[in-house]
Amino acid sequence: MFQNLSLQKSNFLNLLIWSLPFSIILGNLFINLNLLFIILVGIYIFRKNLNQFIIKYINYVVLFLIFIFINLFLSSDLNLSLKGFFGLLKNIFFSLIFYFWLKYKNDNLKSILLSIVLAQLILIISLYINLGVIFFLILV
Repeated sequence: MFQNLSLQKSNFLNLLIWSLPFSIILGNLFINLNLLFIILVGIYIFRKNLNQFIIKYINYVVLFLIFIFINLFLSSDLNLSLKGFFGLLKNIFFSLIFYFWLKYKNDNLKSILLSIVLAQLILIISLYINLGVIFFLILV
């Protein structure tokens, strides 16, 4: 039963990552929401791997945190520095989760590339349809 529950969570993470190219098409809100869900689900699924990574590279993590606190302390605009810090943290967590996801199963690279190609095909078809409508309106 617990194996099946873990499989469902992994499938949900797969669905979220596969939908990332389509959320890029839809806009900034969908990108951020999708990344938030990917990070939350990914931290839950890969928490052991993340802990091992942090323990393995503890010196770099501590050095990174020291630089962040120095930046926050010396910053003239604390809100802007916090916004930049959380954006950087979001990208670091997404990169780690994406790395662990790709390492988790060999078919994941093929599936994300297929998702990217499908999103590009949808954009190309949409572009041709829109260009056809524009040229038709110009000619009429």
